[in-house]
Amino acid sequence: MDAHFTDKEIHKLKRFTKSISSSKNKNKCKNVTGVIDNTIKKLTLIAGEVPYCYICNIDLNKTLGQLKNRSFSVNAEFLIQLPLYLSKSPILAITQEKGLIKLGVTDHTIRSSKNHPQLPGFKSYKCAKGQKTHLEYLDEYQKIEGDPISKTAFETVIFLASEFKSFDFIEFDPVNKAIFIQIDGHVSRITLDENIKLTVPLILNELAVDDIKQMLDQNTDPYIHFLQRGNDLLLQGSDISITCPLAGIEEFRKKKKMLANVIIKASIDFYALNMEVNNCKKAYKSIKSGHLYISESLVSINNIGDDGDLNNERENFTRPLTIFSIDKIEKAKEYVFRFTVKDFKDLKNLSIKRIEEIKEMFFQVTENQVGQLLLEIFECSESTVPLSVLSVERDDSRLQEILALHKDYKPSQLEQPSDTDKNQHKQQGAQWELDV
Repeated sequence: MDAHFTDKEIHKLKRFTKSISSSKNKNKCKNVTGVIDNTIKKLTLIAGEVPYCYICNIDLNKTLGQLKNRSFSVNAEFLIQLPLYLSKSPILAITQEKGLIKLGVTDHTIRSSKNHPQLPGFKSYKCAKGQKTHLEYLDEYQKIEGDPISKTAFETVIFLASEFKSFDFIEFDPVNKAIFIQIDGHVSRITLDENIKLTVPLILNELAVDDIKQMLDQNTDPYIHFLQRGNDLLLQGSDISITCPLAGIEEFRKKKKMLANVIIKASIDFYALNMEVNNCKKAYKSIKSGHLYISESLVSINNIGDDGDLNNERENFTRPLTIFSIDKIEKAKEYVFRFTVKDFKDLKNLSIKRIEEIKEMFFQVTENQVGQLLLEIFECSESTVPLSVLSVERDDSRLQEILALHKDYKPSQLEQPSDTDKNQHKQQGAQWELDV
């Protein structure tokens, strides 16, 4: 049986082979299974390892000879290279030979140098039987139909997801008019503008977002059928269909349910805070933790020497930090948080150069339902997703000692900057404000 490909079918095959040859699928697509269906005159190609599979449907309306229902398996590399040999309107030859299928392409031109004529050639592959896992998956897949979602709705989702450079999961919640996003294991909630309308609830990872982009690009249907089954995501179209695993989705849901409440929201001189931590790390190798004191009128970084620390015995210090704003402080009037020096130095996305630029640190302290406290650092006051997250602990046992250290300072040393100083700093800081 010889099958003539239209330009549209050539385009489908090229996009399919491009998808299965991408870096994320290199180790998953060793073989591609083909299934010929004489009833609907289609060649279905399936690649990948279950549950991550790609399915492509190619029309076989123009054929020479009698079509027979067959399945076969072809090496993925052969199929990936095949579009390089396809000329306009080529013929795909599928022939049966001693119980096996031979897949080849005729009417193509082999690349040659400028000084020699281009000669036609033939490229073929003796196929094996269809891969069992692919055939079983295809049989199950054909019994499932997801809910139709318009391309317009998916385009909105892609637009909103593109605002974030990297994430583990992103959930679009039309009921609460919000986005829940997990980055490096940390979940944040973002309230949507009134003019943005979400129509369907979706939970996606970055891979699923890429797959939706591909579905939008390759399917001509006005709708894409969508189904989420456990940890698997199913996207169905008449031309291309994809299943994508969402490993870790249950953990994301648990974290979302325990989304923390903001108990403190403020901005301080981040550069001074970082330099003090850096000085402690260099001067006292044995210092493993520090204390951050926060009240409505004062923020300070502190270290209290412990008798058990021979290199830091009775070595105490405190340093007030410039406050630019205290927007929120709940429950207690003053807090003492203990943090680990190493964790502070290892904060992601906060290089020394960037710290020097940011200077004004926008941060909030959150507490979830089980009492876990996090210090979340933002790049600017309008940012909704933290740049970095530091785990901290309440340490009220040190409160009186820290207050005693504060008394050693002269009143002038604890004074906050004037409004003029604040405005000058804000004007400088605004130059570096970038929304996350």
